[in-house]
Amino acid sequence: MTVTLEQFNELAAARGGALVSLYLPTHEAGPDTRQDPIRFKNLLGQLERRAEELENGHKAAVRRAVERLRPLENDLAFWRRQGQGLAVFVDDDVRLHRLPNPVDELAWVAERFVVRPLLPAISTGETFYILDLNEQAVRLIACTTEGARELDADDIPRSLSEALGYDVEQKSLQFHTGAQPVATPADRAAMFHGHGAGGGEDENVELQRFLEIVDHGVRGMLEGKRAPLIIAGVDRVVSMFKHVTHYDQTLDQGVLGNHEHQSVAELHQMALPIARPALDAANQRERSRFEQAAHTDQAVAGLDHVLLKAQNAQVETLFIDPARAIWGRYDEGDGVVSTHDVQTDGDEDLLDRAVHAALDTGAKIVPTPRDRLPGSAPVAALLRF
Repeated sequence: MTVTLEQFNELAAARGGALVSLYLPTHEAGPDTRQDPIRFKNLLGQLERRAEELENGHKAAVRRAVERLRPLENDLAFWRRQGQGLAVFVDDDVRLHRLPNPVDELAWVAERFVVRPLLPAISTGETFYILDLNEQAVRLIACTTEGARELDADDIPRSLSEALGYDVEQKSLQFHTGAQPVATPADRAAMFHGHGAGGGEDENVELQRFLEIVDHGVRGMLEGKRAPLIIAGVDRVVSMFKHVTHYDQTLDQGVLGNHEHQSVAELHQMALPIARPALDAANQRERSRFEQAAHTDQAVAGLDHVLLKAQNAQVETLFIDPARAIWGRYDEGDGVVSTHDVQTDGDEDLLDRAVHAALDTGAKIVPTPRDRLPGSAPVAALLRF
């Protein structure tokens, strides 16, 4: 399952002696899927080697984590159901999250989980959804600007015939449309095939009932989110769904046409130009505030300045490029940052450290591409005082 904001906050708050974080770029289809379990096995090997460097109690915890993850190596069904990235976290529990954005490989053991690569998946300003409405297949797709994956959507009917076969009363959905019951689900489904722009009254009533069921399921899955939703489908269906939906982030413009035979990646590329203005608007106010404050003492940029201010609970809003780690060390005593081109012994992901420091003091985090940060710095901040 993809990560929710609540799950992200739980992961960010977790502390322990030997918490395991694994990240792996994955593939949804094609021959590359056969390489994913091999790369996962290699990451487990990295964990085993890292365990040898730890003290006995932590060494045993990491070894147990590796053994709990070993069964996934040969679980072919698991590897056929991936997105653009996979995140794995192990403490007392094992948590698996499929991500709509690609990530760099990482095998890490520390007193906290690495959460920086999750930011695009949970940020309102970087995430949007596509609802593909088609007679034969309904898909809900989670997207970032970099990638997309279809969600497991048990509460959303997969097709018109499946939806119209539901016992609506058992689903606690009360529709007052005045429609007369149709004899069988097959009879109901037949009403939709070959419909024209006008449609008969019974057909329109049944279509509305179907779309209301879909909307109920979508709102359940997106509860608490403020991410844009783009509808893909033929004009009549898209127009009617926008009329019945109660999800207030549904965009006016849809991806029109029958997309039954198009891949998730193809739909993502078609929807991205529609989503970009909404995504940019979500964080533009904060970026504008930073630009206005950039030459005052209310804003700082660069790892050394930001880490020092975050350590002192002065960061109100953190702007960070979540795409890449920056390895190095931070001396809390004198506020000195040392960075390295490649990870060396004793290094940590300093951007992840900045994220945790911001979260620990209640700061807002705005994932921002590096080319939109001042001076191409990897991180910047607006200050409280």
